[in-house]
Amino acid sequence: MAAAIDLFYTLTEDELYTALKKSGLYKGTGKKMIIEDVLLVIFAVYFVFSFVTDHNVFMLIMAIISVIFMEILTLAPYLSMKKQAKLLANGKPIKMHLLPQKMVMDDGEKKWDIKLNESSSCRIIDDKLITVITPDKQLVIIPVRAIPREISYEVQSRIFDGTVEK
Repeated sequence: MAAAIDLFYTLTEDELYTALKKSGLYKGTGKKMIIEDVLLVIFAVYFVFSFVTDHNVFMLIMAIISVIFMEILTLAPYLSMKKQAKLLANGKPIKMHLLPQKMVMDDGEKKWDIKLNESSSCRIIDDKLITVITPDKQLVIIPVRAIPREISYEVQSRIFDGTVEK
């Protein structure tokens, strides 16, 4: 039987933000946001054109409202992710106990198991972070810097063999 591997690390605000942004868990940062922005730009252009041709102040107000909504819809997910990252970057150490068939995560307040039976998905982000998303949408972030070079292959093999790469 393969030996357990223990890793200890703390996550930085930047690592948390990057993982949240690129994990795909936050909706509103992809195609839907682009479609909403394009529609709001079309509305704004139409309202400005109507204002110029008809000199109707209401159309100018609607153009300004369209631009304001576009900014709100664009910035809201990023501001939310920044706030979440700042909240989670509390300096608490995280312990990962890695076995061939599961990972046990412990942040000092709670422990949870992640089965390595291909029910979770994982990916490497920017060659700096390994993220695992469980079936119930929990995000586990493992910074590559926390994995000693001499056991890096073993750690990554266990994680990637037990998850579906996304």
